[in-house]
Amino acid sequence: MVFCPECGKEIPVGSNFCLFCGSSLDRVRRFLEETQITRDKGNPHAMGELTDANKAQAASWVVKGDGYVSTGADEDALRCYTSAIGLDPSSYDAWNRKAGLLVRMGRTMEARICDENIIHLKSTSGTTSLPERSTTFPEKREAGETYIGGLSSPSIKLSLTDGKSKDIAGAIGTNVGGYGIYVTDRRIFILKNQKHVFGHPKGPAIGGFVYAELFGRTMDSMKRTIEDMEVYKEIEIDKKDLQQICMKKPVFLSGYILFVTTGGEILKMNIDHKNVYEPVRHLMLKFYPEKVKIV
Repeated sequence: MVFCPECGKEIPVGSNFCLFCGSSLDRVRRFLEETQITRDKGNPHAMGELTDANKAQAASWVVKGDGYVSTGADEDALRCYTSAIGLDPSSYDAWNRKAGLLVRMGRTMEARICDENIIHLKSTSGTTSLPERSTTFPEKREAGETYIGGLSSPSIKLSLTDGKSKDIAGAIGTNVGGYGIYVTDRRIFILKNQKHVFGHPKGPAIGGFVYAELFGRTMDSMKRTIEDMEVYKEIEIDKKDLQQICMKKPVFLSGYILFVTTGGEILKMNIDHKNVYEPVRHLMLKFYPEKVKIV
């Protein structure tokens, strides 16, 4: 799968336009090529030789981009920052400026990918000289908010909205999964975990994907910061807005978790396997036990 940078929806590989918002996917493919920073920084065959001339040229493109920003020519500025990254993928300034500009242009999914690369650069640079990255995404964290826990799995999937889905538990490809449910004492965050999405550059190979789909033994319960959840969230629900959390255990058909808000909105997520369902159930009982209903 690839992701539309306009609406963030997943689209089948090979599509020429987004089925949801109609955006052309030529830019999606170009963007992924431009922004997928290699994790193998020391391999000249993967990265290309990075010379002082490359770095100097990249820096000049950043300055040129800054000039365009000052005149409001955002698309021209974006091209400049992208050119800088092409010449020097380790240019923190180019990534940082591109991320901030994309947010201002409303292209948040692309900005999130840039932000991932900024975080990676800071963690692998081996130096403390890099400045703090700009606050790319607005944060709503309230004072005293506490992280409780969460997990993601290929077995956690957004339900189809037609109300007719009867997915068989563990059936490969019945509904694209890889979602995560994370909670604080005040909010629920629904995230897409890219490493669980087959076809994503960071996703599993076919063998790992099939194993996870059939047996449901792949889970990620790594603790996340509230700041990172703010960046990567796809859906957020305030605790005060929840009317009920309804859960059904998977047997032959997929189980599910249903979030019902006081405003009547419903979010349904299928859960394919019992060994994923149980940790989610325990998490919800920690989060808001009086609202949990098992059916």
